[in-house]
Amino acid sequence: MYIKITKNIVDAAIAGDEIALNLLRDMDFACHHGKHMFLGDYETLVLIKEQFPIRFPSLSKLFAHLSTIGAIVNTLIWHVEFSLDDKESYVKEEEGQYTIVISRNEISHFQAFNECHVLVENLEDIQMYQHILDFYKKDNGISKIRTIYYPILGGGSTTAMVLKQEMETRQSLVLCIVDSDKPFASAQMKETAKKVKEAYDNSKYKYNTKFYILDKVMEVENLIPFCIFEKYCTPSENDGSKKELYEKLKIIKSVRDYDEKYLDFFDFKKGMCSSHLVDESLENTNREIIERVSSELQMPILPNSDRYKRLLELLSAPELNLGQQAKEKIINKWCMETESYISGLGKEILSNVLKSCSENLSKVEKGDLSNTQYALYTEIGTLMFNWTCAIKPNE
Repeated sequence: MYIKITKNIVDAAIAGDEIALNLLRDMDFACHHGKHMFLGDYETLVLIKEQFPIRFPSLSKLFAHLSTIGAIVNTLIWHVEFSLDDKESYVKEEEGQYTIVISRNEISHFQAFNECHVLVENLEDIQMYQHILDFYKKDNGISKIRTIYYPILGGGSTTAMVLKQEMETRQSLVLCIVDSDKPFASAQMKETAKKVKEAYDNSKYKYNTKFYILDKVMEVENLIPFCIFEKYCTPSENDGSKKELYEKLKIIKSVRDYDEKYLDFFDFKKGMCSSHLVDESLENTNREIIERVSSELQMPILPNSDRYKRLLELLSAPELNLGQQAKEKIINKWCMETESYISGLGKEILSNVLKSCSENLSKVEKGDLSNTQYALYTEIGTLMFNWTCAIKPNE
């Protein structure tokens, strides 16, 4: 992230303030190793060069790169500043620009020489987000600008606990990205995302953290361009092992051809289950998908429909006094034991695609993405670039 060196810190260091001197020492080390993007205004950089040419050599050299680095930081919407006030640290927003202000009381906790920590649920997730970051840099003509981060794996349901620990130690900048796991647009996000939001909302220390929930799709698999699925699932002439997988993809493709937005919340691992039809008023969209595919492929619309209707009838009995959430929980459990209406591509699909099609993912163009995907690649890419951008390390 861009860390702005301000004159108040340099003036305090000249006056012998130990906190300011230690902070400049840490920033000089981080600058030398290329952990963040460092810069200050003309007057501040001249002051460092004149007063600390030996003590802080890397910061002293920034003056020579004022114009080149300055052109980069002018495009950023996030940066860090330090304050010698005893107030609490906070995030200031002005006209779409975000400033993380770290106060005197918190400077001793913050370790400027730590690169940004990017917290995700699983190892495969960070690989996909790296492809998205690379796409964003290419799409904006900034591929040559360095980005660096330390990936942290939350382990799915324990992600909120890891985030809480990161916030409480206050040592690093933390960007957290998690799936919403929503089966459709109007649904509530599931437990992992809820717990991450609760951990953030309930924390006393949140200035160093940004969390992002994939609210416009179900999960990270929905960010894979469809052409990559086609590349992975198409069987070769000499290997027919993917024939069944390809047949499944053909059914999913018929949904996409009808309207690409229907794949935003499609479960590419498990497929579309009857749990998506619990409440017709909430999920007419998915009923449209099933009716269309059923019509085209001569598939039954509702397998076990009598059982399904009977279950709804039983759960709606007044004496049970079940709320909608409780009904959905029971129905979801029942539906997981029944056959999907549209099959998914398997629980390892993300891992398999990353292993087999990494080179193809690195060549993705804007035209390969759905409208939703392009919007999310831009949002995620903007966040990742802002939080992980850095200068080149000194040789």
